[in-house]
Amino acid sequence: MTSRNHCDSGMPVVGDVDVVLYDSFGQVQGGDVDVARLMAGGSGRLVIFSWNTEPELVEASLAAGAAGYIPKTLSGKVLIGALNLVLSGGVYLPAEAISAG
Repeated sequence: MTSRNHCDSGMPVVGDVDVVLYDSFGQVQGGDVDVARLMAGGSGRLVIFSWNTEPELVEASLAAGAAGYIPKTLSGKVLIGALNLVLSGGVYLPAEAISAG
C-alpha cells in the first residue's frame, strides 16, 4: 500500500489510483503542469479537467505528460466515456483541439 498527499488538501491518499483528474481552475495550466510531481511515482494517468480548451494549452499539457484533456462542458455520460478511454490506454482530446490541429 502506498501513501501520497492529495494535491489540494494535504490529506494522504492511501493506495494507488488509476486516474488523477486535475481540475485546472485556479491552478497552473498547459506545460506548467508538473505531471511527475502530481503522480508522485504512481502508475495512474493524469487527465486535465478544464473550461479552457485552447489548442495551445491542450498541446502543452499533453507534451508535459497528461494522458488526456477533458472539457468541463461534457455531459456526464461523455465524461465517463472519456475516462474509460484513458483507462484503456487512449488519449481523450476536446473537439476544438482536434479541429485546430
